[in-house]
Amino acid sequence: MKLFEFVALGCVSARFVDVIDTHEILPLERFARKKAGVRKEKPDCIKDYQSPSADALQKANRYLEGHGVFDGHNDLPMTYTYLTPKNQDLSKINLYEREPPGQSDPNIWPQNSQTTIPLAKEGQLRAQFWSIYWGCSSNGKDAVLWALEQIDVAKRMIEKHDEFIVPKTANEAEALIRDAKYRKGYRKRERTILGCGHMIGESLAVLRQFYDLGVRYMTLTHSCDLPWVTSSNADSKTDVGLSEFGVKVVQEMNRMGMIVDLSHVSSQTMRDALGNVTAPVMFSHSSARAIADHPRNVPDDVLQMVKTNNGVVMVVFYAGFVKRGAVEYDEDGNTVNICITADDVVDHMMHIGELIGWDHVGIGADYNGAEDFLLTQKERSNVSSYPLVFGKLIERLEKLPQYAEAEIESIVQRIASDNILRVWKDVEEEAQKLQNEKEPDWSWIPETDRTWDESNSYTCKSGRDWPEEGEEKDEGNSAFSKSAGVFTFVFALFLINF
Repeated sequence: MKLFEFVALGCVSARFVDVIDTHEILPLERFARKKAGVRKEKPDCIKDYQSPSADALQKANRYLEGHGVFDGHNDLPMTYTYLTPKNQDLSKINLYEREPPGQSDPNIWPQNSQTTIPLAKEGQLRAQFWSIYWGCSSNGKDAVLWALEQIDVAKRMIEKHDEFIVPKTANEAEALIRDAKYRKGYRKRERTILGCGHMIGESLAVLRQFYDLGVRYMTLTHSCDLPWVTSSNADSKTDVGLSEFGVKVVQEMNRMGMIVDLSHVSSQTMRDALGNVTAPVMFSHSSARAIADHPRNVPDDVLQMVKTNNGVVMVVFYAGFVKRGAVEYDEDGNTVNICITADDVVDHMMHIGELIGWDHVGIGADYNGAEDFLLTQKERSNVSSYPLVFGKLIERLEKLPQYAEAEIESIVQRIASDNILRVWKDVEEEAQKLQNEKEPDWSWIPETDRTWDESNSYTCKSGRDWPEEGEEKDEGNSAFSKSAGVFTFVFALFLINF
């Protein structure tokens, strides 16, 4: 049996959450707390929160039964790598255990996995996009290498668990999600997302190779500005969005059938991308800026563009994006207070749904990518919590006279999985059309391109020019000579066998 779906390179890490608020890259040591802190079980700020009624939870689970949840962003492959000791050993997490033990040190992130097979079953999670992520420190250096290694982690995870399936198309994913025999055996569909544009090494050719490896959407950048795209960190600093090469990136993604993800990017990048794509976009884990004025969220004018584009905004559960100032830290960096509940997440759903329509709302919780999520009545949330959020949404909608029960059921199902499946299908349909009209774009990024902030133009790349005389000598026993000989030999074998 298989259950998850491997689709795009994603880029999210709690270690970079503070980057977005302070506009600076903090060292990893910032997240290794000095000493243990005491977390309040139920802060006073949410003392009046009420869990959804038994009736609302029963309706949520019934509505989800035939549809399931398709989450737009999950960082499980990153958890495998970062969980101490840092390596890519899959034995560190037992996904068949409901809540496997996490770090022995309570002050090291990540603490444990918020995603396991029993929890997913409880939450009716039937598909998700897994992120392939490495930090911005790899930009211009070994980002492509890390991306390939993290794809290997995801593929080994899939091979190890019979519950995981990798559909290649949206129609295949939908059939698996809806098929009762798979639900009974609890098979989970997974797809990978390419986390952050820095992981393609500024190369359209590399982007195409990632598609062939299973990547089905790419987040254009993470916390760093690239020569062709600006991040949410730049929102208050520059009006620059996509460069000319950046426009080529999103258009090539449309041609190949890879979804353009606009989470993490600046507001101007959002507008530039929406003005140049011909297929629907997604925000894989973002919410409404009108509800939480955070640069990671989507402004109302951009939401209107998403409606015109027929895209989807997948509402995030991470506390810092759901409500400004929601997370309180002590002097040692420990989380001691989280003033956020499922009601706050529903506020974002309501705003987006009533402003631009319920066809444009999804869920991208960001589980395994950050440590501070909404609280249930007694515990932190995980992938079992989707019915709780939908239960609160149902209660909210039932109080409004314009929503009959049939419409509420439809809204829940659209948010849970229908909307993201529609976007994926539309992207594939547009790709088929474009592939009949256009050849793959081989363009190189201009060597004159740099970020708007010239101090952020570091790179270890060699450039495209052949080495000048004296720069790189071929002495017959050099590494260059040996590696060239290996490639010549490999291609010679290929030609002979062909």
